[in-house]
Amino acid sequence: MSALKDAVQGFKTGDLIITYLPGVNRPLHVTIYLAPADSPSNLPAFIHSSTDGVMIEGISAWKDMPKYRHARRSGDLAAEAAKAAKVWAADRTINQNTATTTPYGSYPGSKESATKGLRANRFSAMMQTTSIASIPIEAAGLVRLMKWTYRLKTSAPLSVNRGITCAAFSCACHQAAAMKIYLRDRGVLNNLDEAKSGEINGLLESKKDLRVRLPLPEAEPLPGVVPKKPILIGAALREHSNRGMTKETTETIGKVTGRVEKSPKTTLNSFPEFFPDEASLTTASTTDLLWLYIQTKVLGISSFLAVRLDRVIPTDFFYDAKYVNSLLLDALIRNSTDWATKDYDTYE
Repeated sequence: MSALKDAVQGFKTGDLIITYLPGVNRPLHVTIYLAPADSPSNLPAFIHSSTDGVMIEGISAWKDMPKYRHARRSGDLAAEAAKAAKVWAADRTINQNTATTTPYGSYPGSKESATKGLRANRFSAMMQTTSIASIPIEAAGLVRLMKWTYRLKTSAPLSVNRGITCAAFSCACHQAAAMKIYLRDRGVLNNLDEAKSGEINGLLESKKDLRVRLPLPEAEPLPGVVPKKPILIGAALREHSNRGMTKETTETIGKVTGRVEKSPKTTLNSFPEFFPDEASLTTASTTDLLWLYIQTKVLGISSFLAVRLDRVIPTDFFYDAKYVNSLLLDALIRNSTDWATKDYDTYE
């Protein structure tokens, strides 16, 4: 079997290299490959969310990650996702002192509090995810995706305070790239400005209202530690972290549902892509209808062109990306006809 270092010559920008724990068949880490033409150093490199933050590194950094799976996705999305990853990554290949733009999702943790079962950072939250079915895209995931897309469009940091984990970072890049492509092709990408991004964010309750609705106990910081915000036990878990829709948004979605039920023929004629047939009138989820509202009422997409969210985000990334882990992403890739994989046991 050829070594990974030699095989790199045949890799393409956007390919994923998933590394494994030595001695066991368990995925550990997800990295995004950059071919020399797309790398700041003009040498083979990769991007990953490391313990030091989201970084671009030379491929020699793979040496400390025994056993590898190379995965290539069909189509153009992988290359666009790699472009997104570059926007959100600090570069180690040329300037060792480049500031980190997106930290790893380990704050707050044991360095801030000795409380057992803290579950206050994104790493601990994604480790609790047992299946893709348990993290569907709901309102919070959709609004977060639109936030990521706006940050990609404006080259703003992905997450300054809480950071992100490796598999979630890869998925965020693919989701935001797919959404950016869709909005660009619909001619409304420029409509996603600061005001519209704020309007979309306002469709959900505030973090303050979330904490009133779901109060959580506060952890005791370690002596000498002054946290940026109170450390709340269990705050990172999906059921405690995802904001719900506001009362106004819920009422708006209810009105849309009412119009669909009251005037099915008009609905079919007005939204031919979103409701292509009579059977589709009963399959739209709350998230679908919220996405329809965002498309037509916020971003200005014609009702005749609006589509379901699963036509924008492909199946292998159609879930609440913030909570995915490398084990689940690897399983999705292995079971998907959209990916081709090959394993390597050595770096060189």
